[in-house]
Amino acid sequence: MSRIFYNSQSQPIQLGHKIGTGGEGTVYEISGQSDFVAKIYHEPPEPEKAEKLIVLSQLRNDRLLNLAAWPVDVLRVEASGQLAGFVMKKIGQAEEVHALHSPKSRLRKFPEASWAFLIYVAANIARAVATMHEHGFIVGDLNPKNILVTHQATVALLDCDSFQVTVDGKTFRCEGGFPEYLPPELQGLSLRDVERSSGHDCFGLAVVIFQLLFMGRHPFSGKYLGSGEMTLEEAIRASRFAFGADAATREMQQPPGTLPLEAIPVSLNDLFRRAFLSADRPQPQEWIEPLESLAKSLKACDLHTGHFYFNELT
Repeated sequence: MSRIFYNSQSQPIQLGHKIGTGGEGTVYEISGQSDFVAKIYHEPPEPEKAEKLIVLSQLRNDRLLNLAAWPVDVLRVEASGQLAGFVMKKIGQAEEVHALHSPKSRLRKFPEASWAFLIYVAANIARAVATMHEHGFIVGDLNPKNILVTHQATVALLDCDSFQVTVDGKTFRCEGGFPEYLPPELQGLSLRDVERSSGHDCFGLAVVIFQLLFMGRHPFSGKYLGSGEMTLEEAIRASRFAFGADAATREMQQPPGTLPLEAIPVSLNDLFRRAFLSADRPQPQEWIEPLESLAKSLKACDLHTGHFYFNELT
């Protein structure tokens, strides 16, 4: 592969060291540009995808660049040739947010992170998604692997080239998504044929926030009390939220040894119930104040200095 590509101004861009490889492409450093990186696709993008990348790069602004690895320019094989990738802001010294889920990985990558840190991260993710919605974008493939977090609890959304965007009456769809983060109405559908809505993002965001507060547990992953097996996708489709005092009415029982829903304030409890049991899912900005209020309302455990809990609990 050539190490030289050309930006929209026909200027040569020299690739540096490889940073990492994903399903769609490989990310490289850019020689002489420490603040930016290049994503080169494994296969040349189809015309629709290429057009979408050009649109995204033209819509960039400071707010988007602060909250996401946003495309700032496209890259071509030749000055006026086929599009091969794009340039995006480099997100340094950050980890995928699922590194915060388990005590083991948290101790290794975020040794100073308490429960308050995780709660602030959740609030910042809600802020980032709210900003995307304010701009008219739908994240679509919203999941912990597409979110980076720094040691200052700031976050950045990844894979912005998969976002759904509508410009001048034309919608460029998001064709990806993990079933675990898709709402009931999208389970089992071909996402290539679906126009996403902000309500779909609201479900995925609620799952991401739940996993941060409940040590990586999925809200629909519990013991099924009915006959036969129940997959996670089937549980989501049937709205079988596995937590809460009334979980048994949905034929579910939360996993043993997990934090109960009653261990968080009623305000957050209600938001989760709306997100997982109704069509009136909380908008991203609705999460911010209750989460920050919880982070400020924690009490340190007398037995373990690293353990914090909601101060209204015994």
